[in-house]
Amino acid sequence: MLVAPDESDAHTGFFLHASGYVSWATSPLAVVGIAESAVVLFAASVILFSIGFWMAKGDTVARHLWELMITFALYPESLFGGLLRVMLSTVLPAGFVAYLPVRVIRDASVRHAALLVPVAALYLTLALVLFIAASDGMRPEAGFARWDSRAG
Repeated sequence: MLVAPDESDAHTGFFLHASGYVSWATSPLAVVGIAESAVVLFAASVILFSIGFWMAKGDTVARHLWELMITFALYPESLFGGLLRVMLSTVLPAGFVAYLPVRVIRDASVRHAALLVPVAALYLTLALVLFIAASDGMRPEAGFARWDSRAG
């Protein structure tokens, strides 16, 4: 379902421009960073909510993990260090949803934007594989040897 843009989108653009981090010269980079962040968030959502096809009460676990990712993405990156920071960029991709796109916008960093491209592609590919596996009925409880198109 496509959602029509409303005035909150205009407000977001206004505040991004008013922040001083986004100018006309850096706005294409900001758009790329925001788009890559949206792709990772979408793919992570598909991955997390596909858990329901593989475990009992997986929808509850998936919802809690998704809310945890969103909660961590709302806090500044500087609060986390060491192992927790690594987990936020792998297990829960809050680092790729919030922290790296913020660096793209704040620093006008082509390097960080380029780093997000393969990450977004990897998450999107994994989401697609899990979605196809779940929708085709290829579930592990049917036996790992049956992971083919005849499963179902």
